[in-house]
Amino acid sequence: MNELRTFESVARLRSISKAALELNCSQPCVSQRLQSLEQRWSLRLFHRTTRDLEWSESTQVLYEVVQRSLNDIEHALATVVQEREQILTMSVSEDFASGWLEESLERFHQQHRRIRVKLYITNRFVDLTRESIDVALRLLPADVRLSPDLQGTELDCGDYLVVTSPAYLAKYPNGLSKGNIGKATLLTERFSGSWDHVLAGLDFVPTQKMNSVAYATQAQALEAAQEGKGLAIARRLFVSRLMSEGQLVLALPTEIVSSDTYYFVHSRHVVHKVQLATLYAWLVEDIAASVK
Repeated sequence: MNELRTFESVARLRSISKAALELNCSQPCVSQRLQSLEQRWSLRLFHRTTRDLEWSESTQVLYEVVQRSLNDIEHALATVVQEREQILTMSVSEDFASGWLEESLERFHQQHRRIRVKLYITNRFVDLTRESIDVALRLLPADVRLSPDLQGTELDCGDYLVVTSPAYLAKYPNGLSKGNIGKATLLTERFSGSWDHVLAGLDFVPTQKMNSVAYATQAQALEAAQEGKGLAIARRLFVSRLMSEGQLVLALPTEIVSSDTYYFVHSRHVVHKVQLATLYAWLVEDIAASVK
């Protein structure tokens, strides 16, 4: 292929030096490729003059065929590249990346073979206008106002639930309530205000410091809850499967309404708009199915 490209370029430009510049290679490399073609085909391709190269009779026959063939190949390659797998880079927090999302994206790729989602896991807010990231799932206030160059659409992941293991809940035969929750161990993580919200909803005012254990991530707190170490808080999306499998149960019957929600955020100037729309529609549908 390189030899044919070289032949076409030299024939069109009638110059080895100009062809070398166009092909981004050295003049000896161009000469070597031409010589290789001449030896393989047993033909003389060019005649040197004092100013430039003149076509031989063989080149006059071959040039249009080679040029047309190269154009056809370029067009076919462009079609293949356009139809091949598109990669979307999505920024997510550690909490969102654990468990459900990985399984959902596997199902997504099974139905949309040409779209591959690459996760960029970080707890910082990435700059979607400057970094090579197509979309981010961000936990933001429900009434957030994004910058003009960003577009965000809500993802309803359910309200918060208080969960624990069946064994831990069995310690409270009459269930947890305002009267006995003060004896429970609260498993906390970064969203430290969530427990304050729960206790306030129960009209419970601690008279002494409550027993609590802090974890770096929600996933770690949920793992501790499964092991019977206390009560954890998480959105319904992140505990639905664990509850259906019996690893976690509701510790309190009511959901905790949150003032924040997850958003599907991307730049208004993003390239893969169709692919992002497909991904968003999938997430909305799969989340709804998961939180039933």
